[in-house]
Amino acid sequence: QRAEFYLATNVGAFQEEDDQEGLAHFLEHMCFNGTKNFPGKALLEWLQSIGAEFGRNINASTGFEQTQYMLNNIPIARESIIDSCLLVLHDYSHFVTCDPAEIDAERGVILEERRGHNNAGWRIFEKSLPYYFTGTPYANRTLIGREEQLKTFKYESLTNFYRRWYNPDMQAVIVIGDFDVDMMEAKIRNTFSDVPAPAVPTEKIEHRLPANTEPLIGILTDPEAQGSGIEVLWKIDPMPKQFKNTDMAYLDNLVKAYIRIIMSERFSDICSKPDSPFLGASFGVGSLCNTSDAVFGNVSFKDGDAIPAFTAYMTELEKMKRFGFTEGEVRRATENLLSSYERAVEAASTRKNADFVKPLLNNFYKNSPYMTPEMEQMIGKQYCSMLTAPMLSQVAAQIIPDQNLIILYNGPEKEGLANPTEKEILDAIEAAKSTDSEVVRAALL
Repeated sequence: QRAEFYLATNVGAFQEEDDQEGLAHFLEHMCFNGTKNFPGKALLEWLQSIGAEFGRNINASTGFEQTQYMLNNIPIARESIIDSCLLVLHDYSHFVTCDPAEIDAERGVILEERRGHNNAGWRIFEKSLPYYFTGTPYANRTLIGREEQLKTFKYESLTNFYRRWYNPDMQAVIVIGDFDVDMMEAKIRNTFSDVPAPAVPTEKIEHRLPANTEPLIGILTDPEAQGSGIEVLWKIDPMPKQFKNTDMAYLDNLVKAYIRIIMSERFSDICSKPDSPFLGASFGVGSLCNTSDAVFGNVSFKDGDAIPAFTAYMTELEKMKRFGFTEGEVRRATENLLSSYERAVEAASTRKNADFVKPLLNNFYKNSPYMTPEMEQMIGKQYCSMLTAPMLSQVAAQIIPDQNLIILYNGPEKEGLANPTEKEILDAIEAAKSTDSEVVRAALL
């Protein structure tokens, strides 16, 4: 007698125009401030009347590329509650009133939220965006918006965003819980039947990130930063969305998982030693945005140890590229993966409704396959049995491209601490590349 209700909207801050910066998130707030069937604060008042709490059961989240609205762990003992929850999602999808008086009242709420985000981590994050997304409008999107923009944007900037993007061809309804499936589908079709389809299909323009032959280097500091680290990434082309539910994509993701697991083991071994050159490190491949994946690396270190730590980290990547992986490392990674499949199968019958949400969202947003744990275990076992150390070593040798490099140092501003220069960072990369192969092999052994 519980259910999760989600409206997934395949749009976020990257779809904003310059006069709409921050308004994808602002619109999320307006969904709680008056809709066609729930004027004023009636929506929150009704949900609270059935025992739902804002934040715990009623929420939303806005990202750069997606926005979702959720009613979590809702008691559905009465059919009228199901009907009303679907009506809430229906109103979110196309019938938010965006009353000018409510917009003005919400400006202060958003500004206060912005002030709450104004810490060292968030400021450094915002400084990093022009490096990640240089040469595209994405570089000027900050999710929550700049202060002056939030105070002065025109009402029509918000309503234009809503009308352009909140259409059925950009949305999905996901309901998970203890109910009759055919009944729920019929209710969804009936409730949403009056949402008009756009006369012209909504075109989601997505910008490709330009290549850079020379490294982009950012020295990002803040007086309140509590630690030091360097993020290094190489932009690479993503697999096209239409192929992401194929065997080829699954195998590609599995290979990346092997590399991440093996490198994590190596970095853990290094950090466990008293003379470790860094405090922590990671390496893997993931998504930067819909139009770009990236090979990601991170290394953290004591304040002032940037160059020796980064040189040591890049030397570890050189070891991987030149000599690949050992049979023992691949065997342990295989055991790790097979154990994760087994745990998922064993836990399948005890999953909560909320455990189903993320895979279904990823299916809608990214075309990632939605599988039972048993099916994934079967496929995973098959591919794990095929992968060998020589095969994975061949991939590792080619996984880091020769260009599209971005390096971001982040650390505190304080007296007596000399943060690294761009030249020192580049010299560290060259030092790692020029390390004698025999020295690298000896270190690996």
